Amino acid sequence: MVAIINPVAPAPTAQKDDFASLVNLLDRLTHAEVQLAKLQQVLDAQHLETVRGHMPAYKEFQTIIGECQAAISVIAQRNPQWFEEKKTVVTPYGELKQTSSKSLEVADPAITITLIKGAKREADFIKVTETSASKRSKPSATRSWRSSA
Repeated sequence: MVAIINPVAPAPTAQKDDFASLVNLLDRLTHAEVQLAKLQQVLDAQHLETVRGHMPAYKEFQTIIGECQAAISVIAQRNPQWFEEKKTVVTPYGELKQTSSKSLEVADPAITITLIKGAKREADFIKVTETSASKRSKPSATRSWRSSA
């Protein structure tokens, strides 16, 4: 790292050993930056080892979470009566919310629009938009944490 100094402004009190001090400070600065980079490499390596050590548990928990969310979704779809009065079912472990969306996700929007136009059916559709992500109309499991205080 190099400090930028305005060369036009004269030094208020130039001292005889300023240049030697500058060289020494730049030496210390460079040494500290090199040592910090080495320390960062060690920390990065240790972090990766820690992550690798927890990878089996991480994968297991991710699998369990995915399976539970899929099973919860199936159960919620089998029981639409749960959402007739309220859109949320509250349990001691969290909430189950039913959400819906009017959007439609298609595999290839360009081909779909071409087919609609080719069939001369644009008038049958109020609005056609292309989106990269759409919301699902399935119930989804969410966590709601409440403080008892």
